Amino acid sequence: FKMKQRIQCPYCEGGVITCAVCLGGGSVIQTYETQEGGQSEPTRALCSCPTCDGIGVVACVNCKGEGVGIPTGLLRKEIKQPVDELEQALDEMGIAAYAANYQNIRARERLAREESKRSAAVTAKPEECTIMET
Repeated sequence: FKMKQRIQCPYCEGGVITCAVCLGGGSVIQTYETQEGGQSEPTRALCSCPTCDGIGVVACVNCKGEGVGIPTGLLRKEIKQPVDELEQALDEMGIAAYAANYQNIRARERLAREESKRSAAVTAKPEECTIMET
């Protein structure tokens, strides 16, 4: 009986991490100079985060959003164990394989949802910011 296992990414534990720029909020405060009457004044505006496009999460840099700690080509390693009839039956039914892949499947679904949000956010005007009162 050969059991195959996936090694989860130790950095993200699933494929996505909180954006370090906006800390998951999706927006940042930007300060810029405005010219009024010959004087420049600082103006603050609440803008969509340029790193995560306002989503609040980014794909893990360690596993590239895959959720596993080693490259896909080397993903599974074999562990030799004595034959266990119950485990062999579960493996043949695919339940053991499903359980081993469960977390990776969920991480990929989260990343797909976040990427679809990101693509929707890209269609909006990127320069849209809300000017804050000082």
